[in-house]
Amino acid sequence: MSFEHALGFVLSEEGGWSDDPVDAGGATLMGVTQGRYDAYRTARNLKRRSVSQATENEIRSIYGEEWESAKCSEWPSPVALVVLDTAVQRGPSRAIRDLQEAVGATADGLVGPKTRAAVNAAAPESLVHRLLIARSDHYVARVKAEPEQIRFLKGWMRRVVRLSVEAGRTL
Repeated sequence: MSFEHALGFVLSEEGGWSDDPVDAGGATLMGVTQGRYDAYRTARNLKRRSVSQATENEIRSIYGEEWESAKCSEWPSPVALVVLDTAVQRGPSRAIRDLQEAVGATADGLVGPKTRAAVNAAAPESLVHRLLIARSDHYVARVKAEPEQIRFLKGWMRRVVRLSVEAGRTL
């Protein structure tokens, strides 16, 4: 799977500007949080500014970093899509740990030869299903821990379904 294809899916899901006071992510533009944007600009010795001012090129670059951090280019197409989308939602390290848990590897968030071998030995369709179930379980657990997040559950679950459909198209 290409980064461009996966990015297209992510951007179609993330939408535009949001600053919902109940959303733990805070202010976001196309899914990029203020904190992530601050880190991106700081790493480039650029002055901090509101994420609402992020350019399309900056958003693409940030998601490119997520793609690279989560080693998406190494995974079969449907797995790469799910891992990138998880990295966007929960961070690359968590996306890798979810992947490792799904294949029975040590969940340390670091990709080494054992993780690569386990992922490559897994049937992509089965692995995608395990990843999506873990993602759904995460959302339910989050709502149990933070009941005010219930307002987002329907949207989160719909995204999992759309992600499943899109991943199925890449098999």
